[in-house]
Amino acid sequence: MDLTQLVQRCEPAINLTRRKFIGSSLSAAAGLALGQAALLSGCTRSVVSTMPRPCRSKYETIGHLVLDVELEHNSSPQSYHLLDEIIDQAKQALQHFDELEPGDSSHAGQALQGIGDLLAELGFEYKENRLLGTGLQNKKIDCDSYCLVYLSIAQVLELPLKMVRAPAHAFVRWHLSERDYLNWETTTNSPKKDEYYIEKYNIVAQSTGMSALRSLDADGHQSEILATAFVSSGVEWLKKCRTKEAIMRFDEAIRRDPLYDTPYYNLGLAYYYLGLTTDAIMWCKLALKLNPNHLKSHSLLMAAYVRLKDTSSSYRHYEKVLKLDPKYYSTRKLANRKRRGGKVCLAL
Repeated sequence: MDLTQLVQRCEPAINLTRRKFIGSSLSAAAGLALGQAALLSGCTRSVVSTMPRPCRSKYETIGHLVLDVELEHNSSPQSYHLLDEIIDQAKQALQHFDELEPGDSSHAGQALQGIGDLLAELGFEYKENRLLGTGLQNKKIDCDSYCLVYLSIAQVLELPLKMVRAPAHAFVRWHLSERDYLNWETTTNSPKKDEYYIEKYNIVAQSTGMSALRSLDADGHQSEILATAFVSSGVEWLKKCRTKEAIMRFDEAIRRDPLYDTPYYNLGLAYYYLGLTTDAIMWCKLALKLNPNHLKSHSLLMAAYVRLKDTSSSYRHYEKVLKLDPKYYSTRKLANRKRRGGKVCLAL
């Protein structure tokens, strides 16, 4: 990631010095500066409100609630209607599911395969795309949006499906019993073992089942799942260099799910853009407490310590990045070079 380039592009739009920023967003900064103890106890105040829904939807699922959060970026009622239509078609495609045994892994696989096949027939394909509403309209959806569509279908059909977060990724899990389950990789429409995610995303043992690979159901963990939507909203504001709005969304994500590592990193990124380097370091360190192998936090810490002329600390995080992904920097450089319109990758 070319952080310097993005900072230079955003500075005219932000037009905030350290003093002016703190003065103009004192309440938000005060809440954010409470530190780890306050955040992990859920003490931060909600500062984000949603707009009225632009239409009456047929269903009320977790996906519809995410679309509510996204209204500040996309107020079209089309996304709600598209999600309703997908659910209706899933009900038709899985109308014989009552004949199956939900606790049987092969039958669970059939149902999950059926949902994946339906989405493929409708023209959906995997692509990095933060907003669910945008993905429903252009049929390019990322892992989070795939999970939200699966969960929305599962809520209406009463399927025992939950969302699971791996670092910078999400998939769904069909619970066969209290202890037995089937992981389903929605982006490839295939089953995967826990070990696949642990190896692919460098998940350390202490975070398994806590900050990583947690099962989140749409009813019991609605707030935690919605944290994903607030992160996506914050990223959209960052793309527009609306850093104060982005910070409030990331703060809301942490309030809803203190064990979610991504918004801590995103806050570090936002404060880095503002030139508040020590604050950026603090938030990245909090992300690393939840996920010691959070690659992008290590990368941002490397850049932050370079700014502070702390060569030894910077090099330590640089070595960690290379250990986790030897091709990370070369891949980022190539991706940024291919971009158009001066946009720089906002890594999540």
